[in-house]
Amino acid sequence: MATSVTCGVGVATGTMQCLHIRNTSYSQNRAPRWSQPDLYPGASRRGLRQTAGFSRALDNKPFDGSRRSTHTNPFKKAQRFMGLHAAIGLLPEPKDGNRNQGGENDGEIFLRLFLSYSPFAKAIERRQPAPTPPEPPAQPIAPVSLEKPTLVDLLAKKLVETDFGQLKLDILSGVTVSFAMVPECVALSLVAGVNPVTALHGAAIISFITSAIGGRPGMISGAAGAMSVCLGGLVSKHGSQYLFPACFLAGLLQIGCGMLRVGKYIRLVPQPVMLGFVNGLAVAIFLSQLISFQVPTGINGAYVWLSGPALTCMFGLVGLTMFFIQTMPYVTRSIPAPLAAIGLVTALANVLPVDGTWGHLGALRTVGDITSIKGSLPSFSFPYLAPTLENLQIVAPYAIAVAVVGLVDSLLAQQLVDELTETRSSTHIECIAQGIANVVSSMFGSLAGCALIGQTMVNMKSGGRGRLSGMAASASLMVFIVSGSRFIEAVPLAALTGVMFMVVLSTFEWSSFRIIFQIPKSDGMVLLLTSVLTASMNLAVALVGGVLASCISFAWKTAQRVSAMRFTEERSVYNSRGVSQPAGVYVLSGPLFFGSASRFKDLLDPRKEPLQHVVLDFMECRVLDASGVEAIDNLAERYRVAKKSLHLRHLSEDCRRLLKKSGDLVEINIMEDPWYGIATDYDVALGSSSYKPWSPTDSITRHPGFLSDN
Repeated sequence: MATSVTCGVGVATGTMQCLHIRNTSYSQNRAPRWSQPDLYPGASRRGLRQTAGFSRALDNKPFDGSRRSTHTNPFKKAQRFMGLHAAIGLLPEPKDGNRNQGGENDGEIFLRLFLSYSPFAKAIERRQPAPTPPEPPAQPIAPVSLEKPTLVDLLAKKLVETDFGQLKLDILSGVTVSFAMVPECVALSLVAGVNPVTALHGAAIISFITSAIGGRPGMISGAAGAMSVCLGGLVSKHGSQYLFPACFLAGLLQIGCGMLRVGKYIRLVPQPVMLGFVNGLAVAIFLSQLISFQVPTGINGAYVWLSGPALTCMFGLVGLTMFFIQTMPYVTRSIPAPLAAIGLVTALANVLPVDGTWGHLGALRTVGDITSIKGSLPSFSFPYLAPTLENLQIVAPYAIAVAVVGLVDSLLAQQLVDELTETRSSTHIECIAQGIANVVSSMFGSLAGCALIGQTMVNMKSGGRGRLSGMAASASLMVFIVSGSRFIEAVPLAALTGVMFMVVLSTFEWSSFRIIFQIPKSDGMVLLLTSVLTASMNLAVALVGGVLASCISFAWKTAQRVSAMRFTEERSVYNSRGVSQPAGVYVLSGPLFFGSASRFKDLLDPRKEPLQHVVLDFMECRVLDASGVEAIDNLAERYRVAKKSLHLRHLSEDCRRLLKKSGDLVEINIMEDPWYGIATDYDVALGSSSYKPWSPTDSITRHPGFLSDN
């Protein structure tokens, strides 16, 4: 007895169908049962013989009368059988195909096992297409309501989307910021010659309005020390009656700048200027806190430095405040670290003994030792001033200075917060909000203000990100003024100094020490210049100086890119008789503008040109402004004086029209000439207000080269 196997594979519509495999008993003298034609009607005897040969090969037994070796690899025969015979469907389905319990007949079982161990399985896997993933179930479409939502619905939706954890941080960070705003408002009031409560009123009003309608949530605004330079000179020279009208006019100017969208030009500030601004700001904040280490002598407003135990105690309280701010996040994050540090140091300072050495004239000085902040709510008082030309001449310069300094401070602070939060905000809305805040503040008898960058950094460090932080700071200031003055007056100056020192450490770009040796020297000089101007003068002067220095550096480096390469063309130009003549061709590259005009003049010397004809190719050169056009005209005049022929190629049509002395020397090529405009006033240069430069979108018949051909 022996076990033989038969297999048939049929291919229909691209799929493989197993026909039959059966265990059969046979002897050497009798044909196997699966090779009998009555079991497979329609199958040819040749196909049955090949099937029988495949079965014998698997049994390692030769055919009857066959001379083939018994060591033939059965898998090769199986592959040949599969590829040549089974693929064309020689064997149909058997009549009595048996099936197992799983629903498979013997042929399907063998074919599945054989294909799983044969190289033919990989070929089948490669030929079969990848299964397509099932499509996700269709989402039900929510019904759309055409009714306009009511105010209650909008408030309910906003309440559901509110992050109450962030709201708590905004409120607490606003309270922290209010503590840090008091010293700066007091300093501004002393310079401007007004009551400190007046400056605090302005800080509360400006902070609330800019936080509510401003373009940068999380930024703190108020009566800033940057305004002291402008307002202090006005009060000392002309009197306090011009103070509030100047603030009112400055607010109107800021609103106008916002409507004209002037704030978008703050994006033109180069990166070295921003780095210098940030570093200079940190230095300025550090220098402004050194007053806490001095005490007044009472003689002509002079101050002396602390010494001895008082200085040691002052350093200890400041260092302790910085330590609490640094370690408090590891203990709890439910309370902003600066607020917790101020509370702990205030409690510690109140239990220390007070005597002549350690007393209020020493390290334990508080806010109340400087001035009293007790007052009432602000009252409306319109800043009236007689509308005369003399009054306008007095107020206008200071109002313009206040508006410019305020906008520069606010926009630079806005850029800084955008980088810290990795978000974008609206500059023109912030300008309008600053202007409205200054107008309203002056109408309540308060000072003008702008963004407080130091207090904004305190807010960012405390976790404040929303509009509620500035509004909470405003409300806290009002509470301090009306009923909580004794609490804020008990805060030691050492605690506030420690908070501002932490702001300095987080604001300063320490990486600038590393990159200053890696960036170009010109950018490094701009960075240092901006830092020095910010720390020594004010942000507006530093911004103007830094931007001017960057522009000069850029113009100089761009002017050095102008170059010329000369070669000779044997058949470059044709004379009046149509005879070709050689010419010296100069291929120019780089921009031609006011900075490179002198270098362009030095590149070309008609006296040193050996050939009679000279061609200037501007394909790789762009004429940017009227200075470049004038440089070409002057060069053409020099060649004309030298009695040499000059030809200009690949100039734009605008440039050709603006050339006064050499426009007829331009060779026009419609297909190759570039198209670009010139930075100049076409109406003035051409004397015609109806001129419209040709552009590629216009009809080709309008091109001057096309008209000249006709």
